[in-house]
Order: sequence, then structure tokens, then C-alpha cells
Amino acid sequence: SFGVNKNLILTSACAIALFASGLAGYQYYKEYTKIEPTILPQNEIISIENSELPSLTLFVNANPETIPDWIPSEKIVSTAVVAFSRFNEYRVFDFNNEKDVLFMDSVPYDYYLSMYFSTASDHQTLEAFLTLTRSPESEVVWSDKITFLKPEGSQIQANLDKISSITSEVMSPYGIIHGDITSNENPPPRLDCIRAIYSYFAMENLQAYANGLDCARRATSGKNASSSMYAMLTFLYVEAFRKQIVEVSETPLKDADAYARKAITLDPGNARAFQALFAVEKTRGNKQEAIQAATKALTLNPYDRDILGDYAAYLVSINEQDKAKPILKEAVRLTPTLPAWLAFYAYLHADVTGNFVGADRLAEKFKAEDSSLIAAAIILSAARQNDTKRANAAANTLNILEPGFTVNPKAALLRRGFDEVFADEIASRLKAGGLNKQLTQK
Repeated sequence: SFGVNKNLILTSACAIALFASGLAGYQYYKEYTKIEPTILPQNEIISIENSELPSLTLFVNANPETIPDWIPSEKIVSTAVVAFSRFNEYRVFDFNNEKDVLFMDSVPYDYYLSMYFSTASDHQTLEAFLTLTRSPESEVVWSDKITFLKPEGSQIQANLDKISSITSEVMSPYGIIHGDITSNENPPPRLDCIRAIYSYFAMENLQAYANGLDCARRATSGKNASSSMYAMLTFLYVEAFRKQIVEVSETPLKDADAYARKAITLDPGNARAFQALFAVEKTRGNKQEAIQAATKALTLNPYDRDILGDYAAYLVSINEQDKAKPILKEAVRLTPTLPAWLAFYAYLHADVTGNFVGADRLAEKFKAEDSSLIAAAIILSAARQNDTKRANAAANTLNILEPGFTVNPKAALLRRGFDEVFADEIASRLKAGGLNKQLTQK
């Protein structure tokens, strides 16, 4: 049972899964034009022997003396703890003497999240003051205040859901902590490889990919490799298949499948592990198995907006737009700053459902160099607006980012999990919008 004023230490095992776009089966690739492979740049191996992972200390202060009787303090604490523990990249250490463990030098932390709850003077309102600081200087990274209103009757779930939503904002991929690690100019050296992986998932930089792959391989080479690290390695190998990155493996998809199943074996309760299996199954075009894996991942961690967005993106890619709409809307709501892949699927959903104003408004903010999918979205939008100059520029950028996409857009979309008929439709529009012209200039 969880009491009040609990100090809990959680250590991250790399909360990343950023491949919401799936890939299509290898059989599709063999049926079409030979894809020009992407060659990794020289790998600047990170000079660390053992990759240490980001850690977080969670402090929840919900003293019964300062909490109104319409919301139990124990429920506040347990809700926060359960929500955080759903992210299996974070281990909860069970200890008896919290202070002794919390302040031991052997248990360092990178971030400290304080959640302090206090009743307003009217006793009808509960306020939560949230602060995330970065060690060792205790620099404030993020802070916020949430107000809970006394609910009608005995319903308190809406208030508890607010506590859970903080989990998504802070801990999910593309969340506050991940963003800080990526943007921090002077992160601890032991977080260098984690930063490389986060950077790649955000910007698709191939040097970051090479560094991140090296890190993930070393992290899974030991006896104590975590389920989450195997899941991350799965995503990296799926990415190698999707972009036809050479020097990774002769059988990247087969390897990815093995890593995903290893992740599940190590921790059957890890949502990220099932998301990794989801990535593999949609890559193979196994719709039923993919949906089963995604559903399992969401059941294990309904607070992870990356998994939610991943599932929404897949529904868009198989052209089940009605099913995708409410899930995509929620994923976008929970993710204020959209990563490139989610922005693309939000664009595509608006585009194919006739919301051209909304689609073009999104595309106006896109930069083609951010990702292959973003470049494709710009081509679609610019072509519809008869902006030939912008469409051709995006096509040229796409050819630099992913030559195989330019040579055969349908195959590239299939490798991302698209339904074949839908992939053919989008590929035809891309060719009409500029890819054909770009190819004749080669």
C-alpha cells in the first residue's frame, strides 16, 4: 500500500519508441525498382564503457492535513505512483528507510519531480504545484500548477486523471524530460548515447542513428540488459529496414523480430516491448497481429502518448480514417509539440478526409529537411496548390534524405505499414506532384 509523503526513486531505461510509422513487408520491396541504399556516415563511437540511463526521483507530498476530505490523500499518491510505474523503462526501488536510500551517493538522480498538493482556503479547490529540476544544480526545467475542483457527488476520477496526464507530459517520448536531454547543451557524459538516440528520433540524423545503434548494441550485450533497451534496439533495426540502411544487418527485420520477442520475454508487462512487436508486425503487413500488439501495449500503459500516436498513425496508414480520428485527436492533444512522424500522419488524415485548409495550414510550417515523410507531405500540399517550385524543392530534399523513397514511393510507404491500395494512391499523387520530374532530371 502507498502512504503519503512518499519519496520514490525511478531509474529510466531509455524511454524511447519513436517509430510510430510502421514499415511494410520485404516482399513488397523485392517486387519493385531496386532501392538505392542509405549508407551510414562514419560512426563516431561514444567514449563510454557502460551506458548509464536517466534517473528520476519522484516526491509526492499529499499530507492528509492539507487535503480536502472529498479526495483521499492515499488515492492521490497511489495514482501518481501507479501512473509513473506504468512506464517500465523506470524501475521502482522498494526500500524501507527512504531517506537513507534517497540521499546515498550510490543512488544519483538526473531529475527531481516534486508534486505538492494543498487545499485552497475555500476548501472547494485543491492545488497541485509541480516542479521538475535537473541535478546537480537543481536548475528548474519545468513547473506548473493544476487546480482540482470539488466534483459533484463522489466522482473523483476526473481529478485523478489530471494526475495521470502529468505522467504523459513528463515521461513519454517527446515529453519534457526527453526534450531536455536532447536540447541540454551540457548533459552528463553518461547520457551521451541516450541523447544521440533521442536526437535521431526527433530529427532523423544518420550520425545520431549510428551512435545510438552502437549504444543500444553495447547496452544489450551484457547479462543485465533490460527489456526496454531490447525494445529500442528493435525500433532501430526496423528503421534500418524501412530506410534500407546498409551496414546494419543482412536481415534487419528478422533481427528486429527476435529483439522484440526477447524484450517481451524479459518483461511481459513492458508496454514498450509490445510496441516494438507492433512495429515488426505492421512492417510485415500482419494487420491482425499488429493491432493485437498495439492493443496490448495500450492496455499496459494507457498514459503513453507515443504508443497512442503510434496506433493512430497506423490506422491512418491503412486508411481506416474513421477509427483513426478520435485516437489521433487525443494523441495530438497530449503532444503539444508534434514530432515529424506524428505531424505527417495528422496532415495525411486531414488531407484524405477533405480538410484541405487544416492540412495546408500544417504543411505551411513543415520543413522538408526534417524527415522523409514531412518532405512527402509538402509535395502533396504544394501540388494541390499548384506550387511547382515548392513541390520540386521538397522532391529534391526527399531524394537526399531517402533515395529509395524517390525511386519507388509506393515501396517506401509499404515499408512503413501502409495498406497497398492506399499506398498506391498516395504514391501516384507524389509522382504527379514532382517525383516524376525529379527523377527525369537525374
